[in-house]
Amino acid sequence: MKSFRRLSLGYFVALAALVLAGTAQAETIHNKGIIRAIRGSAQLSNNKGQSWSNAKVGQSISANSQVKTAADSTVDVFLGENGPVVRITPDTTMGIDKLDLDNTGIEKVIETQLDLRNGRILGSVKKMAAASKYEVKTPVGVAGIRGTEYSINSRGQVSIVTGSAMVVYVVEGQILPAAQVGAGQTISPPPNTTTPPPITPTSSTVGATVGEAMRGVTVNPNGTITVTISGGTITTTENGVTTVVNNGNNNGGGGTPTLAPAPQPITEPNQNIKPGTELSEHEPNSSTGGTLIPAG
Repeated sequence: MKSFRRLSLGYFVALAALVLAGTAQAETIHNKGIIRAIRGSAQLSNNKGQSWSNAKVGQSISANSQVKTAADSTVDVFLGENGPVVRITPDTTMGIDKLDLDNTGIEKVIETQLDLRNGRILGSVKKMAAASKYEVKTPVGVAGIRGTEYSINSRGQVSIVTGSAMVVYVVEGQILPAAQVGAGQTISPPPNTTTPPPITPTSSTVGATVGEAMRGVTVNPNGTITVTISGGTITTTENGVTTVVNNGNNNGGGGTPTLAPAPQPITEPNQNIKPGTELSEHEPNSSTGGTLIPAG
């Protein structure tokens, strides 16, 4: 009996240790993004827009941050495990509500929440764990992105190059059922609550601009991500934390006066494409390399 009690006690002690270890491994990391490139000028707020300063390459942004671009300017933001990349196009204000990462030891579960106040953003989202979330909120709804290259504007238009998204619109104060949009498709808010959201083909210019924003981004064999900036690199560690290295020294995200190579000007999608009639369910095609997958 004593040996059984010793065995039971030892078992429960070991079990408690495993639970505590698992809890420690799953501790939430509040990640940060890094301004990778600026073309023109932009402003940065780290207190929900209460105060603003000129944005610089290498500055870190996190929850409660907002970036505002001038009318002729673009900003590329590296989000690490929570992205990896978002391009903020001219005359746009984008906020970050959440950049969280849970490393369970088995998989990395991320939760990314972006708040597009006005304008348009382009983004690339790497393959995520099933429990992960990547959401972009607009004034008219929210888009849940899955392993996707996308373009979203504040009018609620969501264009998908590869991958898919679930989009929920709020029309006349009513939350509409979620609608799925697939590769090569663009979804827009409906004019009223009884009309389904219209689906159109995505312009090829969207795929080209998203692909250009991804240049210099490398996913390494160990799962870390590295992106180049002027004078150094930005990288993620194996636990998902983003760090800045300039000229071999850890910059800590403090900002540098040098600018990375300027992003190419953004080309607006063709607004004359006629609406489609049905929503097809295309799966991501890894062989396309970021080019347009025609809607079937």
